[in-house]
Amino acid sequence: MKKIYEFTLPFETEVEETDIKKGAAGEEIKTTKKVKKTVDRKFFIARPNRQVSEDAEIFRASVESELVRRGVIRAQVAQKFLINEGGILSDQEKKQYEVLTENFIKLQGEYSELNLIDDKNKTEEQKQKSEDLIKELSEIMGKLNDLENTSSSLYNRTAEAMARNKTNLWLTLMLSYEDKEGKETPIFSGKTYEDKLKVYDDIEEKEDEFQYKLIKKLLFNVGIYYAGKAGTQEEFDSMNKLYDNQDLIGNI
Repeated sequence: MKKIYEFTLPFETEVEETDIKKGAAGEEIKTTKKVKKTVDRKFFIARPNRQVSEDAEIFRASVESELVRRGVIRAQVAQKFLINEGGILSDQEKKQYEVLTENFIKLQGEYSELNLIDDKNKTEEQKQKSEDLIKELSEIMGKLNDLENTSSSLYNRTAEAMARNKTNLWLTLMLSYEDKEGKETPIFSGKTYEDKLKVYDDIEEKEDEFQYKLIKKLLFNVGIYYAGKAGTQEEFDSMNKLYDNQDLIGNI
């Protein structure tokens, strides 16, 4: 199966360990005990084939039509409203957004150049520079997200935006797998979207921290793939470094 992104997540599990010692008479004495151990579980997002891509677009069109039928406004209507009202962002916020975007592009270029160097060949100064750039980029991303959330709050309630989000979930359910010692196992079992969605809902209800992190990571990476922001392992890794760092500084 072709893959667009592979990653691991640390998982704490309980395993049995056997300790063998020699007795006084030279006999073997086996002692078995259960210990907690952290292992890396392997996951990947499959590359959608033509059929899956077509089904995703049909799903999106169907959801969008249903939302419009139920009275959800279209993006074009929202755009006209914003133009007539002069937009949601103030002039100062628009200027701030412009400056932040320029800084992000500049710093991203510096980070991309450093990222071309293999980690083992980087100097300590270059490694520190990479870490500093990740922090700066993450902070800018957080501020941009805040401004975008403000300006797009109306768009997020349009039929197009809601259909896009539902399609992102659809693709996540269809393309998410775990690699269990070479065996590719769907994370969300079942043949249909409804079957897989029930598994997804069951996982959410359990409120398991590991499963929460896994779902969050899958949705994020399928989302940036669907939006055309990443397509190679390197691009995904780069975006995830920024995303993970945003989690640490509380911007997401």
